[in-house]
This record gives sequence, C-alpha cells and structure tokens, in this order.
Amino acid sequence: MPRQSFVLKAVASAPVERVWRKLQRPEVWGQIGGVTKLDSASFDERGDLIGYRFNALVAGGDFAGIASRVANIPGRRMVMEIDSEQLNGAIAVDVEPLGWETSVTVDLTIGSKGFTTALLFPVISAAVASDFNETVERFVASLED
Repeated sequence: MPRQSFVLKAVASAPVERVWRKLQRPEVWGQIGGVTKLDSASFDERGDLIGYRFNALVAGGDFAGIASRVANIPGRRMVMEIDSEQLNGAIAVDVEPLGWETSVTVDLTIGSKGFTTALLFPVISAAVASDFNETVERFVASLED
C-alpha cells in the first residue's frame, strides 16, 4: 500500500519544558492534519497523553480514527500512531532546547489501507502536502502559549 512522509522543522518561542507540557494536551495535536474533532483522551499516571479519538477532513473525506502513543521520551520525543478505516501512519514530534526557544520537528507519515484508498492516495497525499507547512507552523505556534 502507498505511504508518504512529510517533515518540517520550526522554532517555538517558548522553552522546551513549556512546549513539552503543551504536547500533553490532545487539542494541540488537533492542529495537525485537518482534525475537526477530538474526544476520549486518555493519560498515564504522570499526566502524559496516551491517546484520543479524532475526525479529520482530508481531500474532502471525513476520516474517523484513533491516535495512540507509541513512543514517549519525556522532554524530547513523542510519537502518536494514527489509525482509521482508510488511513494509518504516525505523527512524530521531536523537541530540542535552543536556549529560551525550542526546535520542533514534525514528521508525519500516512499510508493507505485498502484498494479504494490506495487509488485515491495521490489526491490525499497531495492535499496533505499542500497544507503541511502551514499546518506545522500553526501547530508550533500553539505550543508557545
């Protein structure tokens, strides 16, 4: 099945500790990938985000899915695996202190599931690519508040 990755690095005008705390809020993750709805968030005993349910509008299609944390290196790296009936993939966010600012790298990988989605995948990946830089900039800005 087809897959594609998108990567962008940006700088948040906030210290890494604040950025990391923001990454534990599911609504922040909603800034990535056309998410229109988030609910059912769960957290571990430290208060770190484990997962959530979402709906995303991509290339005119509404995709309901689940995001589940698959990697968590506190203060450094968080990876959420995404899964829906049509698409799967992962969103990896790496943070690195830059004095009073934070370097944030977002790596989004999407893949199709099933024959129909594979046929539509070029349209879906083109739609993601066209908005990816703006989406990541908005995501990083949301980490600054």
